[in-house]
Amino acid sequence: MSQQTDNTPPRRLAAGREWRTLGVVAAAALAVRAVLFIGWLSSPLRNFHLVPGLDMQSLLRYGAWDTGAVRPLFSLHRVLIASIRLCCGAEHLVETLAVIQLLCGTATAVLTAYAAFRLWGRRRAALAAGLIAAFYAPAAMYELSMLQETLQLFAFTASLAGILWARKHGFSLSYALTAGALLGLASCGRPTALLWVFAALAWCGYAAWRRGRLRRVGAVAGGVLAVWVLVSAFNWHFSEYYGPFFNVFGYSATVNAAAPAADQAVAAAPAPAPAVNSSPVAVLFRIGVNALSRLPNVFLAHEIPDNLNYYFIRDYFPELKLLIGPGLLVPFALAGMVLAVVSGRFLKRDGVILLALFSLALPICANHPMGRYRLILLAPFALLAVEAVRIGFSRPRRRWGVIAVAVLAGAFLINPIPKGRFWRSSDFVAWALALEQPGGRVNAESLATLVEGYRLSGSESTAMNLLIRLIELREYDAAERLIADALPGGRVNPSLLRYYGAMLKLERGDPAGAEVLLRQVEPARLDDLSVKYYFLCAETALRQGKRDEARQLYRRALAEPDFFGFRPMIEAALRKLDGSPAESVEE
Repeated sequence: MSQQTDNTPPRRLAAGREWRTLGVVAAAALAVRAVLFIGWLSSPLRNFHLVPGLDMQSLLRYGAWDTGAVRPLFSLHRVLIASIRLCCGAEHLVETLAVIQLLCGTATAVLTAYAAFRLWGRRRAALAAGLIAAFYAPAAMYELSMLQETLQLFAFTASLAGILWARKHGFSLSYALTAGALLGLASCGRPTALLWVFAALAWCGYAAWRRGRLRRVGAVAGGVLAVWVLVSAFNWHFSEYYGPFFNVFGYSATVNAAAPAADQAVAAAPAPAPAVNSSPVAVLFRIGVNALSRLPNVFLAHEIPDNLNYYFIRDYFPELKLLIGPGLLVPFALAGMVLAVVSGRFLKRDGVILLALFSLALPICANHPMGRYRLILLAPFALLAVEAVRIGFSRPRRRWGVIAVAVLAGAFLINPIPKGRFWRSSDFVAWALALEQPGGRVNAESLATLVEGYRLSGSESTAMNLLIRLIELREYDAAERLIADALPGGRVNPSLLRYYGAMLKLERGDPAGAEVLLRQVEPARLDDLSVKYYFLCAETALRQGKRDEARQLYRRALAEPDFFGFRPMIEAALRKLDGSPAESVEE
């Protein structure tokens, strides 16, 4: 047995060690995801795609090509959704989508470990990088959502591993074409990775030039171009949209025309449009300046929440607490980046990591480096975190060990592990609405979530959702206490509170009290509730015997925009009023 091992070629032994390491990473990632999936099946997180206003609903709709309601445009996420619907009877089987995304997350961890092998050839470094990617909590959270970040992360990591794989094989034709195709796929759909494609092509050119094989880089570029042409042909054939990328210039211009809101709601309000007289050059300049100014936010130790808030989900989905969070990974990655520059390793193999990091970070910062968009940087972060430790233990250890400890300590000092909860009122609302799905019925858990959200924030979104549910449950005393508590605070629209307060008084047989409250309401601040407001005013007048006033108010209600299909009820009440002195039609 020992003689056979001694006669085994060193290359085969190295390949065996590499495959065993990748197998360990895959097994660990699958085990973690199996536990998370079991917990997800009984969690409200499973129903987040049913919550109105979240991007998950829109993304699922974009992939429903079989309905004819949307035009097919290529992205990996849309193709996956359309394929699932095609194979499963035109249904959104979110469980199937979650399983596939969990497998993609496993593959991302394995590819990260493979990239570490190709960069350093060290088993321990590859194992550490792969396990970081496997155990990164935000990545696992997004794998269990219906958002597209998991597939974008997988596509980018595959493209990074692909160019390293092609370099290993001397950029021979088949490897170079495959690497190019992976780069092309990483940039299709959302062009976040477009700058990375050109940076990767430049790196491949440099690596091939050093080996005297510069011409072979043409095959990498050919692979990229082939994918772009095929995707463009797909988009043109099905949707008459020419190009492999979505046009995000207008969105970026709009985002950079106004500062982002401090506390985003579940359904974010659109930012004001940019000035009409802004030239494309001026808009591009403003986007570039903003991207550079936001670049430090990429290295924040906390996530900037968007549709999903990692910190909130982690507390309500405790399985995530067992995994690595950004508060630990990002300072290590920041330290690794600084050490790679100080030690000069960025001039060698670490250069491709930094190239990937900044070529991806700048387009993200052109809008805002929120947690879901920053997720695509997981592989560079994991590799840099490992590099921080590797440099610390490199020779001479005494010198680099002291420098590494100092840099790592500095990274944590300027970017400490976040201690706050980073909770938003919209997080409570979304979780409560998910608790009520799929039936859409209020329950004790959703009510308790809204109560907790209102207690912590006192915001309008939690207050109004809680108030509406208390009225549905006929908990009128609790609803009136909530109105009385929210009115002095000034955080909730007083016209909305008085509108619902008047509704409660009318329900309790006090039309005079309802009228007093309605006179304090500003109809312009009720938005799409104005049709119901005038109907309520008419009912209040009718209950007090003011029939002529009620008739005028019913007609005023009919003149308002009707977003609820409320018109038949108003017309019925008006006919009843004109036909006989019978009781009014209640809301």
